[in-house]
Amino acid sequence: GVTVQAGYAIAIGTSAGGTNQAGLSIAIGINAGGTNQGSSCVAVGPNAGFTGQDDKAVAIGDEAGMGSAAAGDIQGTFSVAVGPSAGRNLQGNSSVAVGRFAAQTNQGIASIAMGDRTGQTNQGAGSISIGKFAGRTDQGANGIIISSSGADLNDTTAGHIHIKSTLASLDYTSAAGEWTTTVGATTEILFTKEALQAVVAASSDFADFKTRVAAL
Repeated sequence: GVTVQAGYAIAIGTSAGGTNQAGLSIAIGINAGGTNQGSSCVAVGPNAGFTGQDDKAVAIGDEAGMGSAAAGDIQGTFSVAVGPSAGRNLQGNSSVAVGRFAAQTNQGIASIAMGDRTGQTNQGAGSISIGKFAGRTDQGANGIIISSSGADLNDTTAGHIHIKSTLASLDYTSAAGEWTTTVGATTEILFTKEALQAVVAASSDFADFKTRVAAL
């Protein structure tokens, strides 16, 4: 049975919405939305949104947005977790995790992880990771990692950008102010921040700027 179920809430399954299910929320599956499910939430799947699902959060999949008994270890407000164990422990507010084990543990506020085990552990706030194993461990805040290589691609430094396939990569390193490309074992500097600043300063108009950039 449900203890303290608010108006217009729905709970279907053993211990679904079991304790303090807020109004306009939906819990479907064993232990879904089990404890303190916030208002206007959706939890679908075994243990989805199990502990402390915050208002207007969505968890779909086995243990998606599950949370734990630890203080604050919950699925944040306006967050979305879709897939087995996606956003499982401490998913930040307004974050998105889609895929098996995507952003499984400690996903930062307003970050995005899409893919199998993408952003799996400690994804920084405001960061984006897309593709299998992209940003799997300790991605820096406001970074972007996109990978189709199928291998781990990690960077703990804030603001770095990495795009990688099985054949080549394109990277921006903020400390060096450089864009580089790597094909096989060969790495080439495309241009530096200083070079780009010089191009901007020398350009008479936008058309001239495009011509100068194309020549780099």
